[in-house]
Amino acid sequence: MEVDARQLSMNLARRLLPVGAMRRAFTLIEVLIVLIIIAVVLGVAAPRLSAISGGKTRSAAQQTAAILSAVARREQLSSQPIALDFDLKTGRLVALSKRPTADGSFPDWSADPLVASADLSIAPPTAVMLGDDSLDASGFRIDLRSVSPRPTIRISLQGDDAIRPITVVLPAGRLTARIAAADEGPEVDGDVLVDLDAAGKGDEAW
Repeated sequence: MEVDARQLSMNLARRLLPVGAMRRAFTLIEVLIVLIIIAVVLGVAAPRLSAISGGKTRSAAQQTAAILSAVARREQLSSQPIALDFDLKTGRLVALSKRPTADGSFPDWSADPLVASADLSIAPPTAVMLGDDSLDASGFRIDLRSVSPRPTIRISLQGDDAIRPITVVLPAGRLTARIAAADEGPEVDGDVLVDLDAAGKGDEAW
């Protein structure tokens, strides 16, 4: 009779207790495995999420690289003066040129019709370097013929969607700009001379 009462009490306790209370607790090894899996997933997903979140800034950097490459080719392979101009009020990076008139003179700067401008209003410049000189990022004009040979140009951009600035680099003497790596130093690019004879421009006036 005493056994039946004890059994009845145990059965009643099982019915009254929640189902989860009857299960065993997690072991330390199981907890560690779950934490390792979470760390691996975050390590894989974090760079992808960072790249997606900085999409607008990267787009502005690609536009900047395109216009820098275009003005570099014009500066090296043409006799026309060429400059790079940015105004924070308009938010546009524009290529300027001086096209000769009939009498051979050069008028004031005007937007170059052969180079598309870049909209940097979504990711304005935070730092601009012409060689070792720092320029005003809120408004600058770089005359590519003002300094010979042309030094390296670095423009850092950052929008609200980016965790850190993205830097576009036009190395000295080169015709193609690129987006720099996050941990890249200024010593990566060396000076490169352009052979105008090889480019078929040896007889062009300078």
